[in-house]
Amino acid sequence: MAHCAYILNDNHCKRHVQSSSKYCFQHQPKKLLKRKSPIKDIQNLYFSSLPLDLYCPLFLYFSPNELLQLLPQLAKIPNFIRLFSYTPFWTALWKRDISTIITAPHNAYEKYKEIFYHLNTFSSKYEEISYFAQNGYDILLLPILLTLDDYNVAMAYAADGGQIEIVKLMIEKGANTYNWAMRIAAWRGHMEIVRLMLNLGANNYNDAMASAAESGHIEIVRLMLEKSANNYNTAMNYAAYGGHIEIVRLMLEKGANNYNTAIANAARGDHIEIVRLMLESGANDYNWAMLNSRTKEIKALIKSFMK
Repeated sequence: MAHCAYILNDNHCKRHVQSSSKYCFQHQPKKLLKRKSPIKDIQNLYFSSLPLDLYCPLFLYFSPNELLQLLPQLAKIPNFIRLFSYTPFWTALWKRDISTIITAPHNAYEKYKEIFYHLNTFSSKYEEISYFAQNGYDILLLPILLTLDDYNVAMAYAADGGQIEIVKLMIEKGANTYNWAMRIAAWRGHMEIVRLMLNLGANNYNDAMASAAESGHIEIVRLMLEKSANNYNTAMNYAAYGGHIEIVRLMLEKGANNYNTAIANAARGDHIEIVRLMLESGANDYNWAMLNSRTKEIKALIKSFMK
């Protein structure tokens, strides 16, 4: 029997008939001229008919580095475009390579690329720990943690990022610098982590109160006061620099009286209402306050109190 194959180009179609030694050429209808690659057509038809859920095990076979090379090429092929918006695929890939804690974002492909390209910019392991712990990327974080110091550093960065699940994971691994983590969480306003550290035995209430005061987290300030924090002047000074007048007033009510340090901090931070409050409360080191003032308005206010 003869075997037929069509070889198409822009002008004509050759019909090659393999038999004893005979060849024949025959022009084909114009509608066939558009079909430049029958094999490619068959492949496209095959992949377009595949259910998307079959793509997942196929591409999960590849490593992250292989996927980063492969996916940009697939993005140019029509029948693979739907993969990039297929949530189950990105959910599975995200949990395998990035995090079992943080849900894959809606722009998972772009974020996936960003994360792995970002890895090439790190110059030390602690930069990696910082990035992974702050963002809740446990899959990337855990393999690089080798010592107790690593776990404590990771817990501190997780506290900074509000990643309580990472914090708990580090505690399971043996992390025990509870006061450090509490101070950072207080500064960032992560009340749940602050309470967790208190329950574990953190007791440096004054440090946590000062950190919370600087950032304006008055509920954490009040919690530390309930726990017996009593360094009111330090908290007032930090709050003055941060511009948090409500906390400044709270510390004044508690007995804070280091008005001169507070006015200098407030002047340095351009917080004119706190400068006024300190002047009214008894601040009298005008030269120091003037030295720290950066605006004409604050300087004029201080001069108005000078005798």
